[in-house]
Amino acid sequence: MFHVEKLKKLEKPYNG
Repeated sequence: MFHVEKLKKLEKPYNG
């Protein structure tokens, strides 16, 4: 857990 903010923005691409 160190890029939660980035994950939030890349939540769509990261899900796939």
